[in-house]
Amino acid sequence: MAGPPLIYTAFAAAPRWVILEWVLPDDATGVAVFRDPPPPAGAWMTGWISRNSLTDQSCEPDTTYTYTVCAYYGSPDGECSTKRVTTPRTPVTPTPPPPPATAAAVINPQATLVPPNLVRLSWGTINDPNTVKLKIYREGPDGRLLRYTYPPDPQPGPPEHFATMYWDLVQQLAADYRYTFTTFNRNGDSTSVSTSIRVPAPPPIPHLPGWVEPSSNIPHAAIGFPSVTAVSWAPDRVDVFWVNRRAPGAAAIGSGPNPDPAQITHAVGVSEHWRAPMTIRLPNAALDVAASSDRAGSLDVCYRSGDELWHTRWAPELGLPEDANGTGWAPPQRLGGTMASGPAAISVRGGRTDVFYRTPDGMLGRRWFADGQWHDEQKIAASIAGKPSVVSLNPAHLEVYYRTPAKRLAYLTSLDDGRTWLPEQDLGGNLATDPIALALDAKVVNVYYTPAGGVYLKVRAWTDGRWYDEIDESATMSAPPFTSTPLLADFGLAAVRTQPFRAFMFYAHVLPTLLYRRYR
Repeated sequence: MAGPPLIYTAFAAAPRWVILEWVLPDDATGVAVFRDPPPPAGAWMTGWISRNSLTDQSCEPDTTYTYTVCAYYGSPDGECSTKRVTTPRTPVTPTPPPPPATAAAVINPQATLVPPNLVRLSWGTINDPNTVKLKIYREGPDGRLLRYTYPPDPQPGPPEHFATMYWDLVQQLAADYRYTFTTFNRNGDSTSVSTSIRVPAPPPIPHLPGWVEPSSNIPHAAIGFPSVTAVSWAPDRVDVFWVNRRAPGAAAIGSGPNPDPAQITHAVGVSEHWRAPMTIRLPNAALDVAASSDRAGSLDVCYRSGDELWHTRWAPELGLPEDANGTGWAPPQRLGGTMASGPAAISVRGGRTDVFYRTPDGMLGRRWFADGQWHDEQKIAASIAGKPSVVSLNPAHLEVYYRTPAKRLAYLTSLDDGRTWLPEQDLGGNLATDPIALALDAKVVNVYYTPAGGVYLKVRAWTDGRWYDEIDESATMSAPPFTSTPLLADFGLAAVRTQPFRAFMFYAHVLPTLLYRRYR
């Protein structure tokens, strides 16, 4: 971790003798010490210097010296710290520096379970100059090193303090976990304390509801190879948006009312009564579309054009979009970015919108609207192979699901509005398509995808604090509702919740029809 050295000893042991000691970050490649006023020619090395200390025996009595210790990281510019030392005017018997004290123990460590499987670790403040490192270990299932920090810790708080809290997301239920906190002083001596917690077993598997038969179609929604998204801002109301894709240099694909990629088609359904599709005209070609709503009556539509993100909005004060036939939409705003997939959008509260996508280098990209403005692109350390999908379980919670380059299902979780992200969770599998995540309520998440070589859509369910094995979505139906053809999963699969355990799924089954099913 790059940074300046921490000088913890600086004193005059004699009229001509000054001792300095410091802690150098582990990744520093070099160290240099400068003195003002400088030493006489050829006299600087009369003492000795190491990576972590200096003894200067070229000083004059009753003189103030300024020492600068610089750490280098492979470049000529160093990160530096400064100390001033005044030598005594009369000779004194040199005394060695005091021995380092034992590293301060972590005070009152506690582990608290936030059901079903999130452990909150907390402890008292460590503000001891002799304590220079803190390690936190998890012992039990999937035991590993959780944290390895130096002061100042990157967490919020006074810079001289270590952090006093850490969140650990455990995967094994009905298991005992032990957390060991080990502190180190500058000599490498350590002190350890531990605390334990038991994560209870999950309740028996509940009855999982499913999708109602048969499927229905949206009237007049003739489509080609669409990118489909859906959003709901009132019970039993659904706003569905789609764009038809165009092959490079070719005519538009599809024969319905939306053969032109320079438009987005919008259909509104209230209690499954569908209004005729409407058109949102665009100044450019839309490749993919995502929609969200941050309050009743508002709609935010983000779309990809080339490799850039664009945004348009319908504001609540304009009334209902189905009454204006698309004429009240704000002029599209170019947000830029570097997109290599379609976007996924979500609004967790009023005035907040998050958009996720794959970047050209295979990472997870994020743009978000907060405090009245769009923020610059954030790259999140994840390796993804296609379009992500995002859900939220509370106003500060984000979960992004994606297919990895190894065709596995994985997800990332943020508990603080996307400022920090927990380690990637790998759910395995062998996916042929990008996943679609659906939060049926704050404790149930379903993730849908087509497996490689599969015939029907599959689902992974998270409920009662645990993930259940992959099941066939047709297992409880009298007729297979979904196929594995590209017309289904790669070109038009979207799911939206209208109220707890009420949802819709939209998909292209047989061209040129857009179908949907209701979740019971």
